[in-house]
Amino acid sequence: MLADATGARLHLSALEGYTFDDFELLQDGDQISLDRGSLTIEAIHTPGHTVGSTCFLIERYALISGDTLFLEGFGRPDLHRREETRARDLYRSCSKVFSTLGPEVTVLPGHFGLAGDMLEENPLSRTLAQINSDVRLTSTSESEFVKTLLAHELPPPSNYESIISINRGESRFDATLIDLLEEGQNRCILPMVPSR
Repeated sequence: MLADATGARLHLSALEGYTFDDFELLQDGDQISLDRGSLTIEAIHTPGHTVGSTCFLIERYALISGDTLFLEGFGRPDLHRREETRARDLYRSCSKVFSTLGPEVTVLPGHFGLAGDMLEENPLSRTLAQINSDVRLTSTSESEFVKTLLAHELPPPSNYESIISINRGESRFDATLIDLLEEGQNRCILPMVPSR
């Protein structure tokens, strides 16, 4: 709806099965230029939460992390089955983010995490260094990460199937139902503070 209203082009992962009529396939490393080339956004494929999860690096300054990386944990790898494979993918994806981007990069997640204040007016953000000081991914082995992540058992998010269907373009979005779609706890995040 936003693309239709503004004339913008949709850029979507080739791995997610979208059913929209008109969009550009997005691959790892692709760059999107805005404002006549003065602003560059790089796509970073970060599988784990979903197979096509993608983060967007804006001018190597800010990372729009979607549901891959939150301010206090990681996106769930269990919502699309193959939990252990997805958890390993998530570890490798986040390891790549922490090792290739500067510690000062600002992370902007897709939505509130565990302790988000929904009345907060400022963007939810922390630097990679601040996040890593809590989640300690860079000092955690893959096997420890997977074991800790899969030890959490949570029910799926409210209205999960409806949201997925809308996101893929299979169902039409009804703006009058936005409150119902967004109600309830955020169950996409798993907190991660590994034992040492």
